Amino acid sequence: MLEALSGIFASSGLGAIIGTIGSYLGKIEERKAKAQEYGQELALREWDAKETALSQRHEIAIADKEIQRAETEGAIALDAREADGWVESIKQSGKQSGIVIVDAIRGLMRPVITVYLLVIASVIAYRISMLVGGLEALPMEEMVSLYRHVISQIIFLTATAVTWWFGSRPQSKAGR
Repeated sequence: MLEALSGIFASSGLGAIIGTIGSYLGKIEERKAKAQEYGQELALREWDAKETALSQRHEIAIADKEIQRAETEGAIALDAREADGWVESIKQSGKQSGIVIVDAIRGLMRPVITVYLLVIASVIAYRISMLVGGLEALPMEEMVSLYRHVISQIIFLTATAVTWWFGSRPQSKAGR
């Protein structure tokens, strides 16, 4: 029997079967190795893609910040130009033309307009007061409210006038 078994194991048919099984198992291992290799390669490519995307987002964020900075610098430059134009306009408005009548009219415009508006406002207030029967026609609650309103307006107008007149004075040569 040993001889029969030894003959079977030595036969070419069994060798072909074992060779086929071995080849099949080798191919399975080879496929597993290739799948693992491709998996690693795919993981590396995905990692590279994520890294590239992150790098691109970073570059876009930097570019956005640069755009914002440029816009801010442009707005500042524009504001500076407008301020320079305003300053030049103020300088030009303060210059005398050399024609006495023109300079006199220009110098009197603000005071004349101010006095005119004060006279008109006073006349209108007086006429309305006469039409409604004077202050006596108002109830005390309205008188107190009106009194507060008038005081607030007088303070506002005083602050505006003082600030306007002192703010519009020409600068002295020493202050430049």
